[in-house]
Amino acid sequence: MTSTPFPTPETVSPQAVPPQAVPPRTGRPQLRRSRSDAVLGGVSGGLAAHTGTDPVLWRVAFVGLTVAGGVGALLYLLLWVLVPQEPLGPGETARPVDRFVDDLHVRLAGPTARRD
Repeated sequence: MTSTPFPTPETVSPQAVPPQAVPPRTGRPQLRRSRSDAVLGGVSGGLAAHTGTDPVLWRVAFVGLTVAGGVGALLYLLLWVLVPQEPLGPGETARPVDRFVDDLHVRLAGPTARRD
């Protein structure tokens, strides 16, 4: 049986080895409330974008938790205040309730919070 031996490091030419490149970032998007997929505060849309699922599943989960014991509404409100919103696009203006929630988020996060 004949076979070709594996090349050793000495026999590999420098042109055959591709240069080391930084791999592209393939992680999840940052958790932010969605402006485009928002029914109330954009929490479900933001969670869906972060996890790669459908926002309807998150909405059903929040409603189910609310009906089961009221935790869903409390959790939604808590995430609405704690999760920052996506930055405004050019020519967009924030809704008054979003401005209020963003100000509340900055007050709770302290001076280290960034405004986008």
